[in-house]
This record gives sequence, structure tokens and C-alpha cells, in this order.
Amino acid sequence: MSPRHQTLMGLLIKGNPATAKELGRELGWGLSAIHLALIRLRDQEHVEIVLRDGVEHYTARKPSFKGAA
Repeated sequence: MSPRHQTLMGLLIKGNPATAKELGRELGWGLSAIHLALIRLRDQEHVEIVLRDGVEHYTARKPSFKGAA
């Protein structure tokens, strides 16, 4: 995974939609995939994101904080 893809995945996990969308556009990723990832992150505590870039799939996990209290 390129550094730019890693940055995009990190932005999605941190919930920074504006910057993620901008970088996603530069990488040629569909905004619908980024919107879907952001919605899934907002609605679930622990979610795996899969974005497709051509034939490659990139996944990232939002950390679960259960039991951290």
C-alpha cells in the first residue's frame, strides 16, 4: 500500500471526511466508497473498511475500545 493510500485509510479511521474526500479524489477513488466508509465508521464501534482501487483492496480497522474504561 502506498503512503498516500495509508494516509487515506488513516483519515477515514479518524473520521476526517473533508480531507479524506480530497485525498480520495486525487487517488481516483469514488466518493461513494469514501461516504460508505465514513457512514460505517460513524455507526459501528468496530468496523473493517474495504476500499477498492482498481483490482486491489485496502482494509483498515477502527480500534475497539471496549473494556478500556
